[in-house]
Amino acid sequence: MDRLEYIGGTDSQRIMAGDWVNLYLEKTGAKQPEDLLSNFQVQLGKHTEQFHINWVMNKLGYNWSVVNELKTSKRIPYMAGHLDGWIDNLETFIEVKHSNEWMSASDKARYYMPQLQHYLFITSCPFCYFSVIRGNQDPEYITVKADQEYQDRLIERVKLFWWHLENKTQPLGDEVPLSEQELDKKLAEKVPVNNLKVIDMTFNNQWTVYAKQYLDTQPYVEQHEDAKKALKFLVTPEIGEAYGHGITIKRDKRGSLRFTTKGEEE
Repeated sequence: MDRLEYIGGTDSQRIMAGDWVNLYLEKTGAKQPEDLLSNFQVQLGKHTEQFHINWVMNKLGYNWSVVNELKTSKRIPYMAGHLDGWIDNLETFIEVKHSNEWMSASDKARYYMPQLQHYLFITSCPFCYFSVIRGNQDPEYITVKADQEYQDRLIERVKLFWWHLENKTQPLGDEVPLSEQELDKKLAEKVPVNNLKVIDMTFNNQWTVYAKQYLDTQPYVEQHEDAKKALKFLVTPEIGEAYGHGITIKRDKRGSLRFTTKGEEE
């Protein structure tokens, strides 16, 4: 199938981001897509892709194969995509990226959630592997679960965009307002990544009280530590990140909880 004839994973990424007009013009042939041959980051990712997957699979002890054919959804035939690799032992796929060193694999997975959930939907896989080379560091790999709520939202947008293509009706402009994109972000945060999710604690009354105490009592060690312990207690084992009222707590690779306040990590 020609890319003009279906919605792929990168298309879903753009649809969820609201880039409808440019995508429509490209899909209808009215505009040439970006020349990715001259995009260094894209080409670097392509040239390191098989090496990247080999490295991760050797670490995990799994066999994998290159997926040459286009995977197409049995439920929505115009949703399809090319997978980076298929993990034979687990009957699921792996998606890999080459990125800067500042974003963790979990953060990057949430950024690419539309693409990942698109592939999870068309393959009906319950989870997938996602791996990132951050700068020149060893690949950081994680799992991402299929999420029905996120997929429903994605499919709703894809169907609406496809309506524009079928009816040859150009979208009037950005079809996804910022308020909706913020809701998309919240949904992506709820998707288990490495079996952990991100929680907004802004409306948690206990968090509100202890966050204020934490910030107000930093000069007073004993009270400060009490607030710190109380906040950590609220970050239950299934939470990978919690934030609200000027405080963010992230769980690192070893399971330790790290506090961040106003851009400074403690």
